[in-house]
Amino acid sequence: MTRLRSRHTRLDPRPVPAIVQDLRAWCDAAGVSRSAIAMEAGVSASHLNQIINGRARPSAALLQRIAEVLNRRKARGRGRRGTP
Repeated sequence: MTRLRSRHTRLDPRPVPAIVQDLRAWCDAAGVSRSAIAMEAGVSASHLNQIINGRARPSAALLQRIAEVLNRRKARGRGRRGTP
């Protein structure tokens, strides 16, 4: 008998780092889509959403790349969602 895998990702029982808790607000404040942020950071949009929702744990290096993307976006002063 074959056992089917669940399509749902289990939540990690470890506490979510404060930086991850703020990631959603930072992405929204950047004024661009999360998929654009993910693309620039070199990660899939799905993985970025899993991080934001607490279903995946990012490495320190990935958090650094995401922060760099958000800082670049902020420095550019882009105010519209989805603009490059």
